[in-house]
Amino acid sequence: MRVVAVGVSHPSAPLAIRERLALTAEAGATLLARAREAGAEEVAVLATCGRTELYAAGRDVPPDADALATLLAEAGDAPLADLQPYLERRHGRYAIVHLLRVASGVDSLVVGESEILGQVARAGERAERAGASGPVLARVFGAAVRAGRRARAETAIGAKATSVPAVAVEEAQRVLGTLAGRVVLVLGAGETSQLAVRALMARGAAPPLIMNRTLAHAEALAAAFAARVAPLDRLTAALESADVVVASTGAPQALLAADDVRRAMRGRRDRPLAIVDMAVPRDVDPAVRDLPGVHYFDLDDLARAAEENLNGRRAEVPRVEAIVAEETERVLDWMRTASVTPAIASLRSRAEAIREAEVVRALRRLPRLSERERRALEAFSKSLVKKLLHDPTSVLKAEAGNGRAAELTAALRRLFALDAGDPDRREP
Repeated sequence: MRVVAVGVSHPSAPLAIRERLALTAEAGATLLARAREAGAEEVAVLATCGRTELYAAGRDVPPDADALATLLAEAGDAPLADLQPYLERRHGRYAIVHLLRVASGVDSLVVGESEILGQVARAGERAERAGASGPVLARVFGAAVRAGRRARAETAIGAKATSVPAVAVEEAQRVLGTLAGRVVLVLGAGETSQLAVRALMARGAAPPLIMNRTLAHAEALAAAFAARVAPLDRLTAALESADVVVASTGAPQALLAADDVRRAMRGRRDRPLAIVDMAVPRDVDPAVRDLPGVHYFDLDDLARAAEENLNGRRAEVPRVEAIVAEETERVLDWMRTASVTPAIASLRSRAEAIREAEVVRALRRLPRLSERERRALEAFSKSLVKKLLHDPTSVLKAEAGNGRAAELTAALRRLFALDAGDPDRREP
């Protein structure tokens, strides 16, 4: 059974190429069907923002994967010639290792990101629901999910945030100790603000007060989080009660001056204030960094923290690679055994049929045996067959991993007449 993967991904293909293979759900389903028609017994499609890959397994899957590459190009309505410089082809162990590394966060857009694990799991499930997958790819995708879960449970590959909004929340929590029940003031109502609010509330912060130049946009964001809305002209007053300020507007100049923050701090009775400014240009005068009790982080501060977190994740990669290697060997061991399982099953079935026939003959010749003696004869015959078959089946399984499975199973079937039908049970 051969496993092949072909596709494009972020390390080798620019966004302009990956965009051309951004498949809709319908296009992905069509690709699964066409790949099976082309001779792949099992197929699955993994399509994310960082990659589009077609996985196939079967005895007749061509090792060069050209047919699969053509189908992938057609699914994205892109000329194959345009994709050729960026196409990645992987076979056997390398295809399996690649998928496990992706699911484990080693080969994802951001090292250790958690979203990719769910995407791999859903890709395997879609293929199974469509009837396009089978025992081999189910085993491979299952191993990928298992490796991904182990990587996040047994290493720190997914520890600490690397996206700017998530890092912003981590920094606020670090200086305040906890975000549970904290009062949050949000300046801006765009996607960055939304991500930050979601992360803040996930850590226990109270629903925020949202301010924005366009009140309708603030109301739309507030509705998603049961938050409050206020006009920007109440900004200075709102500072006195806020514990965290998240700023991410598109204003051309600072909305919050250092003097405004200084006045607000006088009425706070030594309560610290965390200000996270993710805007460009900055929404907050950076001079607030020098004010007592104020913890200020701008985009450069957050980027440095994100890079430090990312370096920490990268340091975990060798440990994750060890998990990937272990799970890959488990899949390969199963595949080696699976390739000879039908021949072994036929051998055991043949031996059992012969054993049963011979026991019947023996019992007819020995009609006076007691029930206990009959059971002893039955047990003896089973034990004898089991011991006789042990070495041949063990050797067959072991040699299957050396590329000799087809040769040995053919010899086994010929030597034991496994394709000759039921044994002769006639009376002698």
